[in-house]
Amino acid sequence: MNGVDAGSKVGVQYRNRLVGNESSDWMPVSCEGLSPQQIGSALRESPPGGKIRLVGVPKTMPGFASGLDVEAQFRIDGDVGDYAFMLGANSNWEVAGDAGLGLAHSLVSSSLLIRGSAGDYLAACAQGGFVAVHGRSGNATAFGLAGAEVVVRSKSGDYAGAGMVKGILVLANGSGLGLGSGMTGGSIYLRGEAASVSPRLKKIRMKDADAMRLSLLLARAEIRGDAREFKLYQVPAH
Repeated sequence: MNGVDAGSKVGVQYRNRLVGNESSDWMPVSCEGLSPQQIGSALRESPPGGKIRLVGVPKTMPGFASGLDVEAQFRIDGDVGDYAFMLGANSNWEVAGDAGLGLAHSLVSSSLLIRGSAGDYLAACAQGGFVAVHGRSGNATAFGLAGAEVVVRSKSGDYAGAGMVKGILVLANGSGLGLGSGMTGGSIYLRGEAASVSPRLKKIRMKDADAMRLSLLLARAEIRGDAREFKLYQVPAH
């Protein structure tokens, strides 16, 4: 016997422990055969609390956990599809694999750690919360960012931070064309080089408080780095 108890479907029970590791506090729950709507409904109706390891999430499933507002910690061992965690609130998620496009679109207040890469429009229009991606991110990362904090360890694609209004974008390994195009507010921390930077952005001298905040974001994202290796870009106030 391996995996999880066959009766441990979402919405049925949350008492099953990881097989072979009875001391673990991560409780496995199977999502096999369920739609995003069924998973979301079950978690809303029977909020599990604690630490939940979701098993059998189809990587092609669009909109996984969209609009979910549950106070719990979740872990997914594989990938997630397009528009996962859109409008999510109050949950902590760790994904071992990759994410599709539109990850954390319009995020409200959840915290996400993606150990793989993410597609285009990562955290687009995200209002709050925290998103960290250890791999690469596609084009238009943090497009229209509206208050969230986003950290990308590997290189980001073109037009990162385009249309940003508020929030923080940390790019720890460079970016493509058009960094900050159309940006009106917020901050971008960049380590490495961008293929091109919007003329609207100005390099700002980093203050001690800025460096401390950046260091805390890197630590939260489990990324090693010295804040002094980064450049800070903002749109000057008129």
